Amino acid sequence: MFSKFILPSTLFLILGFVTFHHASAETSSWQTVTAPLNMTVEVNGQARKIFPGCAFNEDYKFFFKQGNSRKLLVFMNGGGACWNATTCLTSLSSPTPAFVPSIDNTPHNQVTARNGVFDLDNPENPYADWSIAFLPYCTGDIHAGSNDALYDNPANPGTFVPVRHRGFDNVLFAREWLKNHSITTNSVRKLFVSGASAGAYGVILTYPYWKETFPRARGMLLADAGSGVITDEFIDEAMRGDTSSWKIDQNIADWIPGLAEVFSQSSADSFVLNYYLALSNAYPRDNFAQYTTAWDAIQVMFKQIMENDDNIAEWPNFGPEDFAEWTTATRINAFSAASAPNYRFYIAPGCTHTALRYDDRFYSNEEVGGLTFMEWLKGMTQRRKRNDWQNVICDGDCDMPVDPVEVQNCIDIPVIP
Repeated sequence: MFSKFILPSTLFLILGFVTFHHASAETSSWQTVTAPLNMTVEVNGQARKIFPGCAFNEDYKFFFKQGNSRKLLVFMNGGGACWNATTCLTSLSSPTPAFVPSIDNTPHNQVTARNGVFDLDNPENPYADWSIAFLPYCTGDIHAGSNDALYDNPANPGTFVPVRHRGFDNVLFAREWLKNHSITTNSVRKLFVSGASAGAYGVILTYPYWKETFPRARGMLLADAGSGVITDEFIDEAMRGDTSSWKIDQNIADWIPGLAEVFSQSSADSFVLNYYLALSNAYPRDNFAQYTTAWDAIQVMFKQIMENDDNIAEWPNFGPEDFAEWTTATRINAFSAASAPNYRFYIAPGCTHTALRYDDRFYSNEEVGGLTFMEWLKGMTQRRKRNDWQNVICDGDCDMPVDPVEVQNCIDIPVIP
């Protein structure tokens, strides 16, 4: 067994908490859409009242860029997760906060601070002319919760702090706006739903709601760095059942055959896998895909948080054996989901986290299986070269980083101010 080593606790590294360069697109090309405190929307033919907002009562908003009305890219941002007093409250005053609770107070959630697929001025960007909706993330519930939870106040024992896990309500608000404004349900012919990190789980859980809204569109889903390596305790405490923090049960698209059973019965090691298989079967003409690096340090660290969710000191304390356990489970999930004919995966070398939001990864010339990430993604979304959309995994350059210095160099990224 490898000995563990301590990663610097000053790193702000949970599910997308990394620095980035400013995109070159003009701010004026994006419009900000602010949600009301509550509204009534229609969900699967039924009226439903929703309460959009961020964890600590900040108004929710998303960003929209009008482009080709036949092509719509919906992106769900990442930014950690929280489901108890330690992750939701105590961690925010620690060197390793578990989630991003704000839109206005961090550039993490500002689309004009991103590049990669959001660099609208880059001539290599195949999605620059698409209509794009960028959904920030400030609720700690992987865009899927509908609950106001009360957690023990660490600063004042015996009192409670409300945390608004309203990510699904925010998604429904954005969906309603897109349905009734610049994008109409009948004009969209290509629907590309993507998400990074926590947002990668959000797109899986909410995909049927996007398809319901744009029924004439050919759908495509990309989960960027959300490999599904989670724990049973996390599912039970955060997601499933009347006592869960997020209360996702009420938001499952139960009109999809078998999906309610997948949510209620799957164990942690098969949860995301079974979700992919159910969606792939329900939408056989749509494409489903995952991207990850082979040793994604942020995903490894978040598994450590799930296993030690009441002990912040243990969160950055992981080593090569933890990488090995995570990457083995990731590969099993990826290859198992590939039994569906309309699912593919791209596993790149290294341990960086997410690709869509960064120029050096989105436009990288690095090839895996003879394909760059861009070529592979275009193979899915453009169907010009079907042989460019294959299951690919790094081989000889995919060895596990066993030297602490190697891992340190890979993830030692400056913090967000």
